[in-house]
Amino acid sequence: MPLMLLSEDLLSGIMECLDGVSMLSMALTCRLLYQIFRSARIQYIYELGVSSMQDSGSGRPAEELLAALRDRQNAWRGLNWKSVETVKASRPFTIIEHVAGAFAQAYGQFLSVSWLPSATRHGTLATTDMGSRIRDFVIDVAQDLVIVMHEEWTGGIGRANLYCRTISTSEPHPACSSPSPVSFEVRQLTNVMFSLKLEVASDVLFVTVWTGPALRLMIWNWKTGLLIHDSLDELAPLVFELDIVRRDVFILTSVADSGKIFVYQIDPTVSRAPVLIVTLSLPKNNVNIIRFTARSGQFQERPTPGTLFMPSPTSRTHVFSFEGEDRSCYTLFIRSSTFLRYVDQGCKGLEVPWSGWGEKETRLMEQRMEGDWRRYVHGHRVVCNSIDKQGVDVLDFSPFSTSKYSSPMPGSQGQQYFSGDPTVISKDEGSFEEDVVTRLPYHVASREVENTPHAYLIDEERIVGMMFRTDAFELTVYSF
Repeated sequence: MPLMLLSEDLLSGIMECLDGVSMLSMALTCRLLYQIFRSARIQYIYELGVSSMQDSGSGRPAEELLAALRDRQNAWRGLNWKSVETVKASRPFTIIEHVAGAFAQAYGQFLSVSWLPSATRHGTLATTDMGSRIRDFVIDVAQDLVIVMHEEWTGGIGRANLYCRTISTSEPHPACSSPSPVSFEVRQLTNVMFSLKLEVASDVLFVTVWTGPALRLMIWNWKTGLLIHDSLDELAPLVFELDIVRRDVFILTSVADSGKIFVYQIDPTVSRAPVLIVTLSLPKNNVNIIRFTARSGQFQERPTPGTLFMPSPTSRTHVFSFEGEDRSCYTLFIRSSTFLRYVDQGCKGLEVPWSGWGEKETRLMEQRMEGDWRRYVHGHRVVCNSIDKQGVDVLDFSPFSTSKYSSPMPGSQGQQYFSGDPTVISKDEGSFEEDVVTRLPYHVASREVENTPHAYLIDEERIVGMMFRTDAFELTVYSF
């Protein structure tokens, strides 16, 4: 049957199943299909897709959702926040975390969670006594989950215990079926600081531990207690840090040679070593890399309660910062789709030099990120101090940032950079053997702020500026 003999409902249903490019191509074939494309429901689905967003299942009318989405996107493109509030945070603290409007701090045995204000809600604060000193923690607001680590030491041998609890009640998390906590042994080496990092992606918990020259990686299914993998001493000494791409895909950075990114895949239901998918090399350096960090927003498969839409969990931006022994510092931006393409193609053990991937799929800049905060990335948005330190910049690397909808708002200071507007790091600067040209498109919005914060964090509804004072710690919350 010819396509145009189908009912409008069927044609609309077909259009809903397409990606944004295919949807638009279909709409441009005739007037009827274009009229269907212009309906509120199809427009909402289309604009969600090109914005790398997805619906949260609120069930509200398409017209209302489309208006809310456009309002939010326009506000972000122009940095036109709707309200500004100051929140006094607790000090002293040892660890902080910021996810989906929850700003959490640990100090001693207490966990404090500030639910930050938004354009439509007031903030609240809750503090819980966790029973013993908190060594580290990670939260996932969408799952009402906090994983808290406590440790016990006897001489130079310690045992770390990780407990899965709810944020709301601090009771054992109902999804955790394991009768005992996740636990592992740590040996403290003389004059070496024991440090670690916790990350959670759906039902998978990643723990990286540094007790000496090599990084140790442990991966659990926290719901079942299954130890998926423990690298022990098998990782190369020059592996530096982990970042999550997807529930079953992660990356490790390495300072070997001029810098490498290893992409691995796991099966979250089976105890088995990760499979190396691809090794991506950085451009050839004239100096040794001594530090290579990786940051992204928390991987989130489920929407935060009360939200209308959320970033697509498989369409995010990863931010890498590397430093040479000559103190040169650079920031590298890469979309998660770059890593996932090699996974989806079924690659194993592939090695790709910089010339085979870097120019079109990254954007390399002189250092933009300062400090070591974890949550300055959310989805495809990256927040940082403006170059002149007088305001805030938000860099947006989503495909949406280079679409016709992404023009800067009147009165805002914004700039689009397409693939034809490359960033060039000249070899004459001394860091690289050859000129480094990168073309990943992005949009940057800028706005001056009073009393410029020391650092910024970001989530879907707000920018959070952190100001450290002698006797206080203040959060300035800019809500969209």
